[in-house]
Amino acid sequence: QRRSIGTARLSTVFIHGGRVKDEEFFNYPFEYHNYEWYKTGIAREVLKIAAKGKIGADAFFADFNEQENINGYLCQYRSVLKPFEAERCRAYGTEVASIVTDAAMNSKPGMRENEIAAFFASECIKKGFTIFVQLLGGDERSIKYRHQVVTGNIINKHYSFCAVGRKEGFTYPINRVVSFGEPKKTLADNNKKIETVYALLNSHAKIGTNLSEIYEKLPEIYEAADLESDEWKNHTIGGTVGYLAREHQLADGVDYVLEENNLIGWNPSLPGTMAEDVYLLKKDGLEYITNDKRWPQQLIEIGGIKSLRPEIMVL
Repeated sequence: QRRSIGTARLSTVFIHGGRVKDEEFFNYPFEYHNYEWYKTGIAREVLKIAAKGKIGADAFFADFNEQENINGYLCQYRSVLKPFEAERCRAYGTEVASIVTDAAMNSKPGMRENEIAAFFASECIKKGFTIFVQLLGGDERSIKYRHQVVTGNIINKHYSFCAVGRKEGFTYPINRVVSFGEPKKTLADNNKKIETVYALLNSHAKIGTNLSEIYEKLPEIYEAADLESDEWKNHTIGGTVGYLAREHQLADGVDYVLEENNLIGWNPSLPGTMAEDVYLLKKDGLEYITNDKRWPQQLIEIGGIKSLRPEIMVL
């Protein structure tokens, strides 16, 4: 139940105040307090205009004597989407997935990693996205490293591309694998296995399920995908997505019960490949947000579960 709490006060460095007021919070009746960037003790200045009592913050500030970490409360608002936010995610998720497909289709043997990354970045910027993450490793680098920082290396055989665009508060993590010619059996097998892991993770992502329950099933999930039971320890698995790139990670001690309109973003990996996308959790299941139907799909069938997941694109 909402109640009036008076005029909210927003403090910002003076060089940002005008733009923030005009372009970001034009619908909100904030009382603006600008401060100079070169002055010390900014936290104390902010306290002077704040209401009396405890200060709620999502990080620790040494100048605040009484403060309460409210990140858990804020996380709930960041993590559970309103209908208009879900609609925005659908539109932008499809859009950035399309940009990834375009970047892949534009690539060819002999190109450098940074050429492909530059194409993706350019197209994102043209369409209003900022670049949150780019990881791209070709040939031996994609096998040797799970997180391949983009270099100027030439690609001749295949590459793994993690491309994350951000727009209007949300990030859209996507990973795809491209092969110039038929991929080697090891790479194809790894892609099939990690996409099977992804499908199994999705099968456990249901309203009312605690992420801790999924975390405890990781050895079982990996064994079902014909992998070693402790392979999951070699890379982060992901979790829920919100206004932070990751709100709740699958990790020791995680405690979060999934709700309708959570965004789910897993990212398990194996040498040469990573499975990464965003889904919206609905009452009737998961809705694939970062899907571009032009990308080749593979049908994953395991334990009565059928799921369409990305295949290696062969050029």
